[in-house]
This record gives sequence, structure tokens and C-alpha cells, in this order.
Amino acid sequence: MRRYGKLLEKWEIEAIVPIPMNRKKKHQRGFNQAEVLADRLSELSGIPVRKDLLIRTRQTEAQKTLSRNKRKGNLERSFSTKTEGRLPDSVLLIDDIYTTGNTINEAAKALKKAGVRNAFFFTISVGQDI
Repeated sequence: MRRYGKLLEKWEIEAIVPIPMNRKKKHQRGFNQAEVLADRLSELSGIPVRKDLLIRTRQTEAQKTLSRNKRKGNLERSFSTKTEGRLPDSVLLIDDIYTTGNTINEAAKALKKAGVRNAFFFTISVGQDI
């Protein structure tokens, strides 16, 4: 929080939203790394986690197994939102790895379509584009 606390304040983040994981993959692994990161950031910042806000609407192939060209199409329309109640104006998306940005872009599109004004993101690592 020493490094990014001021940035979160500047962005006026109201909710931390982990990228939902493919059900099969989550079952195999036993946890979602993005949720673990989001929970810890919430503890440190006091910003609530909203695991209910972003929904994975379809199962997709693992991005790391696809060519760059196939990755974008793989995630199109893969996320939707729950729009019951008030949506936060600004959210912080959390994912474990950033390679091409397609996952974050599709998640942000779904949130913005539902009425979220700003979607920022944090990730723990950056992967090489294959």
C-alpha cells in the first residue's frame, strides 16, 4: 500500500473485482489467484472485494495455449455483470498475469456496458506474448 495507496485514492476505487476463473480450472487448482490477490489488497486498503459483480459467461480455452490472433476471439463476450443494486463508479480489476490485455479489456467492456464509469487494473506479473 505504500507504493500504490495514493494511486488507489486518486482513482477513487470503490470496489476490487477479481477476474473470474474458468470453473473447470478453478476446480482443478482449488483456488483463483486473482481472488487471493484481491482479498489481500482489500485487507490492506479497506476497499471491498466484489466477487459477485463480474461473471464468466462461457468457458474458454486457456489463453496461453492459443496464438495471438486466436486469443482475442477466444474471450469475446466471455464476461457479463450483475446489475442488481448500485454499481460502483470506479473499480479495480485484478488478474494474476497480463500478456496481451485481452482478458482485462473484455472484463472492462462488460463492466462499462453495465454502467461502471472507470475500470482500472492491477496484475502481479506480465507474460511474454507468444
